[in-house]
Amino acid sequence: MNSRYSWLIKILLISTLFVLSSCDSKSKDVIRSNFFGIHINNSKSPSTEADLSNHLGNGSIRLWDARVSWRHLEPQKGRFNFELLDGLVARAIKNNQEIVLTMGQPPDWATGGKALTPFGTGYNSLPPENIEDWRNYVRTVAERYKGQIKYYEIWNEPNLKDFYSGSIIELVNLTREANQILKRIDPENKVISPSVTGDATYLNDYLRLGGNKVVDIIGVHLYVSPELPEKSISMIKKYKEVMLKNKVGEIPLWNTEWTWLNFMLDGKFNDTQIMPETMASAYLARKFFIDVGMGIDRSFFYGFNYGASKIRLVDDTNPKLILMPSVAYKNVTSWLTGAQVLDFSYNNRRDTYKLSILSSEGKKALIIWTKNSLKEFKIPSDFDEEGKYYSVIGEVKEYHKRKVQLTDIPIIVYEQ
Repeated sequence: MNSRYSWLIKILLISTLFVLSSCDSKSKDVIRSNFFGIHINNSKSPSTEADLSNHLGNGSIRLWDARVSWRHLEPQKGRFNFELLDGLVARAIKNNQEIVLTMGQPPDWATGGKALTPFGTGYNSLPPENIEDWRNYVRTVAERYKGQIKYYEIWNEPNLKDFYSGSIIELVNLTREANQILKRIDPENKVISPSVTGDATYLNDYLRLGGNKVVDIIGVHLYVSPELPEKSISMIKKYKEVMLKNKVGEIPLWNTEWTWLNFMLDGKFNDTQIMPETMASAYLARKFFIDVGMGIDRSFFYGFNYGASKIRLVDDTNPKLILMPSVAYKNVTSWLTGAQVLDFSYNNRRDTYKLSILSSEGKKALIIWTKNSLKEFKIPSDFDEEGKYYSVIGEVKEYHKRKVQLTDIPIIVYEQ
């Protein structure tokens, strides 16, 4: 019997309070830097933001809200402007970052001279009227960036009417057409499903109506604002159930967008202030750890310079000033890149979360945290009686008799 399944059976027999996440065989793979994604948003030129984001350890970027959607690339029929996208692609390649390009948001000329959305001139929720216009757009982009852009996400948050107001059947057809063109130009291209947010029912309908036959990757957005990061555990389970139901349970599941747009502070809802740095660092780190523990294949924080995000990586008034959440991001990538996930588990009664990994140096390590209050935690007996532990915000402390004080800020303990 596989040792992981044997271990699982033993744990379940010991206690019904101990809940294990769905770590399938994919979790045994080495975590690469491309697991960690980020957005370069509202770009006017591929400059400071892209340079700074390269130092966080992320190996992927997603281009959305970067002024490179269809309506920006082809403002007039047949007249393309690739200057900004060329720069962003070149910089990502230089930084060894893989690129996700989110397609859609047609120019008005492709939707009968109309645009439907409250978000302004950069968006249009209408699908194109003529499928040939869509085909030409996909073909032109794919030919230009062959071998440079490999991942194409077909639409952003189609379950929100302000982003997509067509039918699911139309969306499946747009995906099918894009899939055929992209694979014909380069068989290595991968198609990411339109990324739904908070709506497993919409994903189920999309897959049921034929989407399951025309995608290589399932994309979702795991927003839990204003709740704690751990809320996303149940969301991931629902999405995975939908994937299994529609016979795509074995393909990758990507979280292509997440941040906090609001939060709870001292029991009060807050959507006007930036999240306190320590809290923001804890939330960011825990979300990455949950995603990797639950078998998400890539996770894209939104975003490096997104004005609505309550988690900020840099100071608004001085973009070169790195804030504490950037330190947390960098520590997360350094802890996990090159590591293997052994298991992810959580104890509902004790409110503790544990991500067990084999580090890139071949050492067993335990990443642990609690959601709220201070708790004493007993480190397993295969770790040293005395030693050090490291917090995701850079603190170093000693532990004795295998006891550590857990908080909502994740820590890591290495086997000596």
